[in-house]
Amino acid sequence: MAGILPGPLVSDIRGKVGEVIFQRNQGGNFVRSTYTWEQPDSDEQKAVRDTLKFLQVAWSDSLTELQRTRWRTYAHRWPLPDRWGNYTLTNGYTYFIRVNFYHYLAFADLEFLDPPNTGPLHIPTFTFTADANTDTVTITLPPTSYTPPPQNLRLWIYVSRPAKASLLTCKLGYRYAGTNIYTGTWQTDPWTTPAPWPFAPGEKIFARLIAQDAARGALSRHHRTDTIAT
Repeated sequence: MAGILPGPLVSDIRGKVGEVIFQRNQGGNFVRSTYTWEQPDSDEQKAVRDTLKFLQVAWSDSLTELQRTRWRTYAHRWPLPDRWGNYTLTNGYTYFIRVNFYHYLAFADLEFLDPPNTGPLHIPTFTFTADANTDTVTITLPPTSYTPPPQNLRLWIYVSRPAKASLLTCKLGYRYAGTNIYTGTWQTDPWTTPAPWPFAPGEKIFARLIAQDAARGALSRHHRTDTIAT
């Protein structure tokens, strides 16, 4: 899904043109394709759908009105930057799902009924390598932007399907590969985890890392990087 930054000649655009759809929400204009998933009923796709469905219901059924009000206040206090660096307001419902999504997808547990008591974490920076002999990826710890890592820092790593080395951006989607947590020491260090896909030497592997305060829920944006498998 791509974003759109309207200019003086075009202030808005919506609707379908060919194989793309132009839309707008509270975060601004965006465009998405009418792509059909290759495996819409895979276990991974079902897990994501079930997670979103659960959290949508939990917003109404598991939270009190006071808790929903707190999420709305948090969303108003902490607008999110778009890809151009412009901060835009979102709503409490979206923030609730965003903060709880990764934890519930991994552990099937609703962890954060109340919003974090601090703002979003900054984007972590990291490096990683991919070993085609073992189909594993290794993430360098700690991320260079955390010295030392804050207590209860949890990292979520998502890895793409292997791609041609010439590909500049990931067009193949990501799949959850693992998590690590810092409580005085890293749970796993060095952090080597099985990749969700087999790959061969010379293929490009994209990854994205998300940092979260495991005790309070504060979340970072996605940080993306890539490597060539060896």
